[in-house]
Amino acid sequence: MLYLLAFAMDGRLSEGKEKIIGNILTYRKDLQTNLSEISLIAEKLKDKRDFYFLARGINFAMAGEGALKLKEVCYVHAEGMPREN
Repeated sequence: MLYLLAFAMDGRLSEGKEKIIGNILTYRKDLQTNLSEISLIAEKLKDKRDFYFLARGINFAMAGEGALKLKEVCYVHAEGMPREN
């Protein structure tokens, strides 16, 4: 819907309408596939109590933030840790 809205606001909705709708349907299928995969991963991890986010270099901050968000939302032990080469 946001894709359609963006094109409508730009005045390009009439240009390639079939292509736009085709892209939206493709994204919908991709989203459904990803959500089913996420459900499988969630099912495997639901009873785990400890998580370690590993990252290298500048991505270490992202590992720490990911661990913090998991702690805040799920109340489980999570740590962001640097990974050596």
